Amino acid sequence: MPVLLTGTREWTNKELLIEVLDPYSRDTLFIHGGAKGLDSLANSVCLSLGFVKPHVVRPEYKYWIAKIGAAGGKIAPMKRNCLMLDGKTSEEGTVHPSLCPNLVLAFFLMKKETGGTAHCVAEARKRQIPILRYTPDGLWENITMVGLKLP
Repeated sequence: MPVLLTGTREWTNKELLIEVLDPYSRDTLFIHGGAKGLDSLANSVCLSLGFVKPHVVRPEYKYWIAKIGAAGGKIAPMKRNCLMLDGKTSEEGTVHPSLCPNLVLAFFLMKKETGGTAHCVAEARKRQIPILRYTPDGLWENITMVGLKLP
């Protein structure tokens, strides 16, 4: 089951991340965007817990700047979020069903947050992908669909 990880660049709570990820099967494929903060911490936690190497989808800054100019640098991370949710590795790539997440784990510093993590959660909702939201205090909100089995 592919699981998308998204979170703030200021996330530092390694202990909670270990607590959240540890129950998953070691063959779970975690997907993230390669940013500093939650993404880079999650990458190291996944590897230290013995999971398969996470799949990283980085923003395509050059592609979007070439396509629409300087504003492309601002939207590239948001477009990357959509690629991850759609199981794609690039704007011009095809959908890989094995990369389509069945769950999103979102890590916020506060219960109300804006930015890339909030965008990713909003896009996951549009796609009806279940979401578990966390703050440094633990599980904040469980947005699941009927029949979803969590570890």
